[in-house]
Amino acid sequence: LKLEACSSSETPQKNSELADLGLTVPRAHGKFRGFLVYELEGQVSFDAPGHWIALKRAPGTSDSEDMERPSWYRLDPVRGPFALTRVDAFRLARRYRVWCLFEQVAPKSEP
Repeated sequence: LKLEACSSSETPQKNSELADLGLTVPRAHGKFRGFLVYELEGQVSFDAPGHWIALKRAPGTSDSEDMERPSWYRLDPVRGPFALTRVDAFRLARRYRVWCLFEQVAPKSEP
């Protein structure tokens, strides 16, 4: 797996997950798998530890769906996993630095 820093973008990306959250990545590095976000200590509550969360598109959803329908999963080791709407996922991506997670595709070897 490879991590690549994502940044906010006003221009749509070919990858629908990136476009869904208004993000861009300099170049693709294989199959897109999701996002990682670091939530700083004390962001949710005064005693919340700093921790990593993952954002993953819910199976069977697309960027053309209703903005208020849950279409993302927030996988959070502190607060537990829960569903997010596109609006909530977009706000989260604007609030924190986001990393894109790619599965690297190994080059095919010649026989």
